[in-house]
Amino acid sequence: MRNILYSLIFGVGAVTAQSMIKCNADNCLRAIRAGSFPDRPVSADCTSFFNFYATATLITTEITTISDTTTATTITVPVEAPPPDCKCKRDVPNSAPIPAYASKCSGFVRYSSACACIGATLTAAPTTKTVTEISTTVISATATATAISFVMQLKDVFPGYYIAQIPTNGYAAVNDDIANAVKFYLQPNGVLKFGGGAPVRLIIRYPDAGAIFIHDMEPEGASPLKCRLDGSQYLTCEYGPAGELGVLGILNLPDGRVMILGKSIQALEALNAQIVTIKAVPIPVLS
Repeated sequence: MRNILYSLIFGVGAVTAQSMIKCNADNCLRAIRAGSFPDRPVSADCTSFFNFYATATLITTEITTISDTTTATTITVPVEAPPPDCKCKRDVPNSAPIPAYASKCSGFVRYSSACACIGATLTAAPTTKTVTEISTTVISATATATAISFVMQLKDVFPGYYIAQIPTNGYAAVNDDIANAVKFYLQPNGVLKFGGGAPVRLIIRYPDAGAIFIHDMEPEGASPLKCRLDGSQYLTCEYGPAGELGVLGILNLPDGRVMILGKSIQALEALNAQIVTIKAVPIPVLS
């Protein structure tokens, strides 16, 4: 919200109906009196001269509040900088024109004194007028959620190894070469994707456990895998539609050491699988 308050103050500088200055019968006053003919509205000229020196000052006060709404922990917020403070003043001429018939009056003091001596007054008393303008400016902050990209690295069992893909069946498996590691993307909604953007899937193959499938094709019975990262970048994934966290493990199969997700530790122990801890290593760290 930007509130702009304009205060315009009108007034004149110490000019009264009868000047306190002594009325000297000089050439200026004589010119004023001599000009008092029907075709020369001297008194009106004097009043216009007084009013000419009314001043107007525009004072601007700006208050800007920026509000932004974010939808993810990683955001990009382009916000246009608020405009600079403006303090404006109306352009008032330095001097008012003195009528030609009063050319003997040299400047403001002598002419205004002579005008006051003939009884010229302001047509209205100085006034103060306040104009308040309230406008609303919405400064939008656009939050852009960014997917986190990383590779999976094992920390306890097979420490330093990575998760790669078995080319023949698409299962996630242990590999000791980072060049073979699969690049994963954790979306803001928790869906785990890989490579070209296909979701990682969980295929239930055992009682209370399933294999991690990383392939463009979608096998029957597979469901997208949803995961999360804690403050130390350790990975946990959900097992089942209820969103409960499962337990990650490695199961030795003829095709290789396959990554699986169980409903519980007991479910993995029943398969003689090794429980593992997996850490997400950001891609920029590796480059």
